[in-house]
Amino acid sequence: MNKSTTKSIISHAATAAIAGVIVWGATAQRQPVELQVPETTIGSSDFGLAQTNWMDLELINWNPNFDEDLVVSSSTLGDITWAQLQRNMEATFPMENQVLTWMGIDPFDHWTEEEEIEFARRSLQSLQQERFFINMFNSLDLEIPQDRIEELEEILHQIRQDLGDDENFEEAFFSIYGVEYSHVRQLEIDAIRLGMLTEHLADTIEISNEKWEETLEQIPVEHVVHVIHALVDTQEEAQSIYDQTTSWEELSALATIYSTDLGSIGRNNQPDGFYEFPRGMMVQEFEDFSFNNEAGALGIVETQFGFHIIWVITHYEDEHSQHMLDILYQQLRDDQALSLLLEMADDDETVWETIF
Repeated sequence: MNKSTTKSIISHAATAAIAGVIVWGATAQRQPVELQVPETTIGSSDFGLAQTNWMDLELINWNPNFDEDLVVSSSTLGDITWAQLQRNMEATFPMENQVLTWMGIDPFDHWTEEEEIEFARRSLQSLQQERFFINMFNSLDLEIPQDRIEELEEILHQIRQDLGDDENFEEAFFSIYGVEYSHVRQLEIDAIRLGMLTEHLADTIEISNEKWEETLEQIPVEHVVHVIHALVDTQEEAQSIYDQTTSWEELSALATIYSTDLGSIGRNNQPDGFYEFPRGMMVQEFEDFSFNNEAGALGIVETQFGFHIIWVITHYEDEHSQHMLDILYQQLRDDQALSLLLEMADDDETVWETIF
């Protein structure tokens, strides 16, 4: 969507991979924790992701016979159990398949035993990095506002009511969204942390004159539009959210839970799903709908990232250009803050002892 970053539409797993890579303070002295490695078996029973029906695809080639409480990775930042890793893989599996599809690869042909093991390792790495993220967040004495947590709890409660709060709820939720309901809250908390940490780091960054002038040459600011949007993977999901939306406030609440565009979730002083932009900042389909429709328009737009449910809030003309310049400047700072997190990930020396 936003063309100023490599890919601002980030899956929950990618959020952990970007945000959690931070090491706060010296890491060279951290020592590995010795683990006992159990035997594994290769078989045809469920791998743990087989129940997902996002792509009607089962991962059954690699079947480690691990107990749920087994610690699969450990460091001074904490332990990661097999159960935690399985939940993370369940949450990230749909996006893995979506990326394969974007690359022109048939997921049914992709998932060999070796690919499944590599997928598990990537998922484990994202959890390891998330521990670093939490460590830095706490070291900076940042704290998620209580009102954000209460808002999240209220939305989760509403979802439960909408799907039928009975003994079949967990199964129904998983069949629709491909992730356990009990895991959603933590994923959203992680996203809020990322937003707060990015903003904190961005406040310390100054944009060079050369970079600023280059940006102004590429992006005109005479006409600006405000929208709320949610991004999902399937047309069925998009239609369901569309049918529930009667105001931009409702769409924002739905985006908090369902949207995979975490770049627009958890930002201070802005509703979830909110974007403010001139022409030239978004992918073409998203931009065309936003600028070619009047305030109050609601629609579904498909792009390379998935299906967007978009509500056009308002348009601003020339008098809004100075405000947009401020928005552009902040966007550049946010982008550099994310790049800084990635650089810190590359430089991290934390030692994790892992059993596979």
